[in-house]
Amino acid sequence: MSFNFNVYFQNFFNDEDNIKLLREIMCAPILDEITTLRKTCEEKDAVIDFLISNEVAELKTAIDTLEASNDELEQYQRRNSLRISGITETVNEDCIEIALDVVNETLKLDLSLTASNIDRAHRTGQHKLNKRMETTPREICNIPPTEEGL
Repeated sequence: MSFNFNVYFQNFFNDEDNIKLLREIMCAPILDEITTLRKTCEEKDAVIDFLISNEVAELKTAIDTLEASNDELEQYQRRNSLRISGITETVNEDCIEIALDVVNETLKLDLSLTASNIDRAHRTGQHKLNKRMETTPREICNIPPTEEGL
């Protein structure tokens, strides 16, 4: 009598109890491992989300602080600055001389400024055209007097 593996396996796999048994033996540990891995991934995702949200919140706070500090510094730098507009713009002009003329001659203030009282002066902005297609003069800006000058 010979043993026929094909018939044996065919009969084995046709029995529903054997199929359930195989699933329990082979699949249950794999499914348990998948469930464990899913749970671990979910926990790690929660930790990552927490860390990212804290990091983002800290970065936003740092940005807000830096923006406020930068604004304060810019305002401090402009505390003694002047902005002069409406002065005709010419090629190779000396903005410091123009500013001195406006302050000393045109405005006739009780103080007399000299070039040593001015740190810097320059035109700012882009050239713009008015309704008559003429270039309007740019403003002369950033003319902070030195502390000893005033």
